[in-house]
Amino acid sequence: MKKIILISVLVFYGITSTSCSFSDDFDIPQKKSLNNVDFIKNQLMGQWKYWGRFSIDRNQWVPNLDAYSIYDFKANDIFTFHDKKSGKVIDGLFKIIPATNKLNPYIELSYTDNGMKINKRVLLLTFNNNFMSIFETPFEERYQKQ
Repeated sequence: MKKIILISVLVFYGITSTSCSFSDDFDIPQKKSLNNVDFIKNQLMGQWKYWGRFSIDRNQWVPNLDAYSIYDFKANDIFTFHDKKSGKVIDGLFKIIPATNKLNPYIELSYTDNGMKINKRVLLLTFNNNFMSIFETPFEERYQKQ
């Protein structure tokens, strides 16, 4: 019985020390993290077309085939927002606030609308296979990269 316990302890110790010894494989660089501004900015660059929203009632994503808005993030921290419903095109600046241990990252948008300077924060939840999930309205929304 003592041999079985000893072997179990050695095997357990061997497994834990082996997984720790390969920490380089698991030490994901900051480049692939939502607390890294450069990673987020690299993911954001380009056009993002509204795809749909998450329905809490259905517990699933509900696509909107009539995409009514497009974000276009460009170099030099410039963005353009196209609202197809109103025909409005908004140009402005964006700033990325990275995630912390307690908070998700967000995108701060600054623009002028009808002579009023507006600052708006968009909570960034995930990037996943050319989709990003954000909270911009009371709903979790999904945009697809074009």
